[in-house]
Amino acid sequence: MLDVTVDDCAGVPGRKGGDERVYEKRLSRLRAEWPAKSVLAQVSEAALESWLQAGGFRTFRGGETLIHEGQADTSVFLLLSGCVKVIAASGEKTLLAVRIGGDLVGEIAALDAGPRSATVVVSRRSSITACQLDRADFLTVLDRDGVAARIVTASVTAKLRTATRRRRTVGVAPLARLARLIVDLSGDYGRNIAPTAWMIALDLTQQEMGQLIGSSEATVYRAMRVLREHGLVEVSGRRLIVKNLDGLTAITRGDGVAVT
Repeated sequence: MLDVTVDDCAGVPGRKGGDERVYEKRLSRLRAEWPAKSVLAQVSEAALESWLQAGGFRTFRGGETLIHEGQADTSVFLLLSGCVKVIAASGEKTLLAVRIGGDLVGEIAALDAGPRSATVVVSRRSSITACQLDRADFLTVLDRDGVAARIVTASVTAKLRTATRRRRTVGVAPLARLARLIVDLSGDYGRNIAPTAWMIALDLTQQEMGQLIGSSEATVYRAMRVLREHGLVEVSGRRLIVKNLDGLTAITRGDGVAVT
């Protein structure tokens, strides 16, 4: 994935320094890589440009923290590249979600002015570039751009639906929970690489997948082996390739084999 640095982004209209043509070219390439369902890929160029002009560009290295659970700050981060992990830091640390370039983090606190509900940390195998935006500047664009407001609302609603669905599957077999996770990730972050194949552009370990579905790493390993043996998925390097989305969906309905 292409990285944008603070210097590269200095050419945003209204900012001093930098080469605007370089900035526009790099931003255009990044937009092409953002998942189609991500907020930044869906909002208009005018809305995105307004946010970028109002915000400040920052680069974070692997392991750095963007947001701390419980704090009262309300800024929003527009993720331009890289991968972050959303973690419940109180008590035993648990991975709640993963976000990549094109996504927003921190928008819930900006919308309701409440404390941060989770911690957001850069993946240790990644670095990110983000635009940090004050709450007032974020909301100003939503106030005047009804389409952008609906896109952000739909994004927040989708996150809540996903969280609710995962809680409801606590008693479901691990194989079905893993299949549900892969189906969800395919819809959010999958890239079509063949007529019936999707590559999930996330760097998740099996331990992290286990945290997302409430299972141990060993259980995920066994379930993933079953999915591979049935030709539903394959692993290419650090990327998961979905070969049969319909088959995975059938497993989520209980039509699959059990993991022993």
